[in-house]
Amino acid sequence: MLRMRHEQIEVFETAQAHHFALRMERHLKDAFPKHCGFLGNDGIHEVIDYGIRQGKIYGLTQQSSVRLFTDLTLLLGRFFHADVQMPWATEILTKEQVADELTKAQRLHTAAMAYLNGVSGPKNEFIDEAQRRLIREPIAIRTGSRGRFTTEVLQRLDHIWPEKYSFVGESIISRVIQEGFAKSAGVNIHSESGVLVYVVMMYMLGSGFYDDPLFAWARTAINGEDAGAPADPTERLHQAGIDYLKQWCA
Repeated sequence: MLRMRHEQIEVFETAQAHHFALRMERHLKDAFPKHCGFLGNDGIHEVIDYGIRQGKIYGLTQQSSVRLFTDLTLLLGRFFHADVQMPWATEILTKEQVADELTKAQRLHTAAMAYLNGVSGPKNEFIDEAQRRLIREPIAIRTGSRGRFTTEVLQRLDHIWPEKYSFVGESIISRVIQEGFAKSAGVNIHSESGVLVYVVMMYMLGSGFYDDPLFAWARTAINGEDAGAPADPTERLHQAGIDYLKQWCA
């Protein structure tokens, strides 16, 4: 898990300063070697560019602030700043009246660490166990109604990752499920099992996982771009997710 001392969040040069991207690349490879291994060099450069561009939208232009935003993008998912599962991020970045950038970055850092400690665990023990449970979780589900489907999926998500379920709250997780119906339909996944897999991916990887370069395998699987892959997109997405988790947990 990311550990960042308060004194690291200071006002330095802007993120447009010379050599910032090179320093960021070294930082990410040092702090997030697994993430960078999946991203590759092109992906790392794209993430840095995204952090600079997206951070600027929220008034984060100093190097330390952009570094924080980019770190959180890797830790929480590409669209953490607009993810219904993390309303504190949206609140700090778009709604709070913050006098200066340093204060905004400090508040974002404090809230993110509280979230990561509560959800992932001080030593990542909660998320590590959730990933192990997920590998064993079946994808079969047949309920016949959206209400019963939502109830069963809530129970499954609580079983897979109870610490996150408790921290985020059932009402917000119910909204994730409703978003999952729309997002999965947008990529031609309509079966209950397919929606279940998609929602679980949102829960584990972030609501915007489909467009996150860190999880490029998800788009490849859904679109059936690998020769010899199962015909069913649900099976493809599930298998790709399990393969990813096994590599990650290795």
